Amino acid sequence: MMRSRLLLPLLLALASCATANPVATASAPGLKRADLESYLPLAVGNEWRFRTTNDDRGGAVVIRIEGVERGFHVDNMGGRFRFDGEGLRDEERYLILLPLEAGHRWESRLAGGAVERYEIVATDEAVEVPAGTFTGALVVRATTRVDPSTELEREWTWVRGVGPVRIAAAAVRKDGRIPQPGLELEAFVPAQRR
Repeated sequence: MMRSRLLLPLLLALASCATANPVATASAPGLKRADLESYLPLAVGNEWRFRTTNDDRGGAVVIRIEGVERGFHVDNMGGRFRFDGEGLRDEERYLILLPLEAGHRWESRLAGGAVERYEIVATDEAVEVPAGTFTGALVVRATTRVDPSTELEREWTWVRGVGPVRIAAAAVRKDGRIPQPGLELEAFVPAQRR
């Protein structure tokens, strides 16, 4: 777990310093903006309750959309998200980028020259988390080289009408994978039910 604790701050630092630079930005034929937007229901008051995974301390994380500023929906953790016609993005990068097809890839450049490489690895995944069993999930994987022998891999599993249901991470080295702290959805509470 020592490596796990050391890499968590790195994971958070990498998440805060990228710039969007998609390799491909073609729109998917027939896919409407509303279809894309269903992967993260952005409405003030929507709330996601997660439990932590691969973390000795355990615990819960609650993320709630608290407002809208400069076109971004802002959550209680400082996250800022919006859809721009090409995909779902935060202030720095695309988290989901059209077309929604397995194998679609793009990248974002980090401060200092590192590169985050994204790929849609599945568009019809079945996933089981404490909140339930879901089908038709979209899975996006990002990898970032953190040193000559280590790559950080993050994977987001998105479900239409719910949002992220699993966020997993691992340090990948020649000698194997080292799971990092992640999140699994316990409940999604839309604003109108709170």
